[in-house]
Amino acid sequence: MSRFIIIFFSVALLLPTLALAKRAAPAKVEPVIYQGVRYIAPNDDGRRAYIEAWDVRTDKKLWDLTVFTNRIDPNLEEDVQHVFIKTLGVRDGTLIVTSERGKTYRVDLKTKGVTKSEQPNTALERAVRAEILALENQLATAIVTNAYLNATCTNIESSLSSVRFDLQSG
Repeated sequence: MSRFIIIFFSVALLLPTLALAKRAAPAKVEPVIYQGVRYIAPNDDGRRAYIEAWDVRTDKKLWDLTVFTNRIDPNLEEDVQHVFIKTLGVRDGTLIVTSERGKTYRVDLKTKGVTKSEQPNTALERAVRAEILALENQLATAIVTNAYLNATCTNIESSLSSVRFDLQSG
């Protein structure tokens, strides 16, 4: 039984350290050129996802614009909460910006207005999250069950050893 308790507490102590892992650097976003302007996503600030517009001919910065911001929970490690821009594209005079989490934003290049596109797969996303949660629960149950079975096998082996010793002695 004590082995089970040790294993259980070891697992309980190790799981939170996995949540404190540092995130990988954001992927480099390929710039987009449209009507003589190069649009880039520097991805140098995890709290603020922004784009910059540069004149291709003069290589002068024309403007920058925040597309979205990330609220940071002070109780969690900051860098794992950062969300960066993943891709840029242009369609019909609109800059399409996609975040690492799959959210799409549209930037009207004339007005610099930003609109967040509706997510058509929110029901699917909820279903996937529910499935992930169910699998995580199954994994936790399996870990505890495995620890219990290991402890039980150890107890049975110990009892068998005692019985064998008694048979040999007596």
